[in-house]
Amino acid sequence: MAKPVDMSPASIIPEVNYKDLSYLPPPEPYYVQEGLREKLIRKTKENPFVPLGVIFTTVVLTVGISTMRSISGRKSQMLMRMRVGGQAFAIFAMLAGIYFKTKSEKASQ
Repeated sequence: MAKPVDMSPASIIPEVNYKDLSYLPPPEPYYVQEGLREKLIRKTKENPFVPLGVIFTTVVLTVGISTMRSISGRKSQMLMRMRVGGQAFAIFAMLAGIYFKTKSEKASQ
């Protein structure tokens, strides 16, 4: 007669000695991590109109707020409208940069 096969979990799953397992250090990064300055320079080279739009918007906003306190409301209103135009320019510059970047990536594939 044949011997019955032991199908208990202890017989199927081998025991693991966790002391034999050692910690493996993480792999070295395959890229060089760039700093804030390098990233800013790289992004500005990729899409130079976005920083121009942001700088324009900031300058117009600062001048507009200072004009609200001292000079006429008409000039302040004109500066706030220019600020909105600067924001629109910066947003369109970002969208155009994204569009052309994805278009160039598709063409390279």
